[in-house]
Amino acid sequence: MSTQTLEAPQVAVSTNGIAAPSSLSIGASLYPQYPDPHRPPKDEYGVIEVRKPPSSALDGYWRAELRDQYGVEPSSIISTQDPFVVAFHLWLNGDLWRCICGDWCFDMCFESIGGGHEFCLSDLPNIEPQLSVRDWVGCRPHALHFWVVVTCPPGTVPGGKKNKLYRVGATFQMLDACKKPAAVVGYQGLGEYQFYNPN
Repeated sequence: MSTQTLEAPQVAVSTNGIAAPSSLSIGASLYPQYPDPHRPPKDEYGVIEVRKPPSSALDGYWRAELRDQYGVEPSSIISTQDPFVVAFHLWLNGDLWRCICGDWCFDMCFESIGGGHEFCLSDLPNIEPQLSVRDWVGCRPHALHFWVVVTCPPGTVPGGKKNKLYRVGATFQMLDACKKPAAVVGYQGLGEYQFYNPN
């Protein structure tokens, strides 16, 4: 297999004042300074069309759940000795999602009512890696409707001396292909949950 080294091309100045490559070659190159700020009138450029679609072309819905793994009622009271499940369900609508890729990052946070321990699941090293959908590509089959389900082990949420009441909320944010935060975010309040020590 042969290799080829690409060198930055020399730049010449044409008669109309626009910097241009001194020679053309097969392939694509990037010229950060081409054209220069002194560009010619707009009517000397080619035509481009960017269709501005309705908001329905890039829309979505989501919801989060926290439930006892064993389905014991009431589901808002959970023993600290039992595992519990958190789930994030996402529906994406519109053709523009096919042009988007990146990472989906989900989280669930617990605020102690009356003082005490406060934290998010993303703070826990054993759970944090499970809260993401990495390298998501919108044009792949079934990409626009998916679940993220994580089972949290016993003892994830402290119960205090006997029991503890928490206010729970879920969030998500998308990261772009460069792993930087994008303006695709959401949250949902899930209400109050009691975690108790059975013994």
